[in-house]
Amino acid sequence: RFNFRGFRWMKTMIHTIKEINERKDILPNHTLGYQIFDNCYTISKTMETAFTFLTGQEEYQPNFRNSTGKYLVGIIGAGGSLLSVAASRILELYHMPQVGYTSSCPILSDKFQFPSYLRTIPSDKIQSEAMVTLIKHFGWVWVGAIAADDDFGKYGLVCYLKGLKFTTHDGRRIQWNMNGDLESGYYDILNRQIDNAGEIAFVKVGEYKFQKSKFELVLPKNSMIFWNTESSMLPDSVCTKLCPPGTRKRIRQGQPICCFDCIPCADGYVSEKPGQRECDACGEDDWSNAQKSKCVSKEVEFLAYEEALGFTLVILSIFGALVVLAVTVVYVIHRHTPLVKANDQELSFLIQMSLVITVLSSMLFIGKPLNWSCMARQVTLALGFCLCLSSILGKTISLFFAYRISKSKTRLISIHPITRKLIVLICVLGEISVCSAYLLLEPPRMYKDIEPQNVKIIFECNEGSIEFLCSIFGFDVLLALLCFLTTFVARQLPDNYYEGKCITFAMLVFFIVWISFVPAYLSTKGKFKVAVEIFAILASSYGLLGCIFLPKCFIILLRPKRNTEETVGGRVPTVDRSIQLTSASVSSELNNTTVSTVLDE
Repeated sequence: RFNFRGFRWMKTMIHTIKEINERKDILPNHTLGYQIFDNCYTISKTMETAFTFLTGQEEYQPNFRNSTGKYLVGIIGAGGSLLSVAASRILELYHMPQVGYTSSCPILSDKFQFPSYLRTIPSDKIQSEAMVTLIKHFGWVWVGAIAADDDFGKYGLVCYLKGLKFTTHDGRRIQWNMNGDLESGYYDILNRQIDNAGEIAFVKVGEYKFQKSKFELVLPKNSMIFWNTESSMLPDSVCTKLCPPGTRKRIRQGQPICCFDCIPCADGYVSEKPGQRECDACGEDDWSNAQKSKCVSKEVEFLAYEEALGFTLVILSIFGALVVLAVTVVYVIHRHTPLVKANDQELSFLIQMSLVITVLSSMLFIGKPLNWSCMARQVTLALGFCLCLSSILGKTISLFFAYRISKSKTRLISIHPITRKLIVLICVLGEISVCSAYLLLEPPRMYKDIEPQNVKIIFECNEGSIEFLCSIFGFDVLLALLCFLTTFVARQLPDNYYEGKCITFAMLVFFIVWISFVPAYLSTKGKFKVAVEIFAILASSYGLLGCIFLPKCFIILLRPKRNTEETVGGRVPTVDRSIQLTSASVSSELNNTTVSTVLDE
C-alpha cells in the first residue's frame, strides 16, 4: 500500500534541501545531497537501512560514504519515533547526525542516549501540555487516554533544542535547544466538523503556542466549535462534579482521584472556593455562616442599652435616683419638723446620697464592658453600700444607747455625735484602702469568653482577685449584720418610734435580696448574669429607700398632724414605768455630750 503521507514528507525534504543549496546564508560553500530508502515502517528494515548508510550497501564496516561514493554527513528520518529510536541506537555508536521530522517521542530528548539526534518537530511533552491545558480549559477531569503499546506510548511528550537556529522562507524562526528539541512553535487545535458540502473537515479553532518559558492557549471567543453531543453544548467529562463552596473533597478509596464525595465543612470551618480538599478554620473572632462558605464575625453578647432588658434597667436606675433626690428635697424642706429632727439629719443625708450612688452604679454594668468600667462598677457599688450601711450603723448605735437608757435608772454616758460621723469615716476609709489595693494589685479586666464551639463572643468582666472582691463586699455584709443586731436589740422601743423598726425591716429585705442573689447569679451566664446582679442592686437599694424613708415621707406629706412632739414620742417600757422617752428627746439628748434620763423618785 502506497504511503501518501510519507511521500509528502519526502517531497518536503527534497524541496528543503534544494532551498538550502540555493541560499547563501545557510551552509555556504557546501552542497547537500540525499539518498532515500523506504523502511516500510518496520524496525528491521529501518536498522537495515541504517547499516546500509553506514557501510555503503556492500560493506559492513562503516566508511561514512554512501553508494555513490559521497561522504555521509547525516541522516534524515525515520518517519516515526519508534523507528528513529531503533536507527539512532546504531547511528549513535558512530556519532552520525540524525534529524527527525515526525519523531516526537520525548525519549529522543535524552542526550545521554541520543547525543547526535535532532528534530524539527516539537517534543510530544509540549503536545501533552497543550492537551492538558485544553482539558483544563473545558473543566474535564474524567478523561480516557489512548496510547500505543511501545516506546512512543510509554513516554509523554517532552522538551527543547540544540544551539542551531535559522529563519524559514515564510519568516518562521527555527531554533533548537541543547536537547535537540524545538525551542518555540505552536500546535493547531482542530475541530472535526461537517462542511457545507456534507464532507468531514478539520477546522482550526485555536492554537497552543509555546516558547522557551511561556505557554499560551489561544481559543478565540468567536470560535465555532462543534460538540458532538445531544445538546450540541460543551460536554461534562467528570466522575464527580466539582464540590461547591461549603464542602470539601473526600477521595473514594480504590477509585480514581477524580472520583470523590463532597462532605459539608464542620462548624467553624469554611471552604470559600469550589473543589477545596480541606476546609479552612475561621479565626477566634469569626464563625462559619450557615452555608459554611464564608467566615463571618461571631455574634457579640453583652447587656446593651438598646435592648429591652438593658433599657428597662436604666429606667429603673434613673427612677430610683430621682426618688431618692425627691426624698432629700422633702427632708430639706421639712428639716425643722420633729420627725426629721429626731433622725440625725446629717446621717440621713449621707444615706440618701449613698443610695443615689448605688442605684446609678448599676448603669456601669450595662453596655459593652471596657477595662475602666470593669474596674469602676464593683468598686463604686461596694463604696456606695459601705457609705450607706456605715451611716445606718451610726443611727442604730444611737437607737441601741436609747434602749439602754430606757432600761437603766441611772445616768448613762452616750457617744459624742462626732463619734458617729467618725464611725462612718473610718468604715469608708477602710473600704477605700481595700478597693485601692484591689485596683492596683489585681484589677478587673474586660475579657472575651470564646468557646471553641460557641457561635457567640460573650464580653464579660474578669473580676481579678476573688479574695479582694470577697473582702470589700464581705465588709459591707458585716456592716449590715451589725446594723441588724443593734436594731434588733432595740426593738422594744415605742411603736410610734419609727427609726428602729424601719431599719430592722430594711436589713431583713437587704439580706433576703442578696441571699437570693447568690444561687441565681451562679446559675446564669452572659448578659443575664449581669442582669441578675443589677436586679439585686436595685432591689436592695429600693428596699432600703422604701423601709427607711418612705414611712416618714408619708407622715410628713400626707399626715402632717402626726408630725408633732407628742405624737412622735411615746412611753418606753422600762423597769421603772415612770420613765418617759420620745424619739425627739432621744435624738436631742444624744446630740449632747451626755444623755440624761428622767427619773421619778
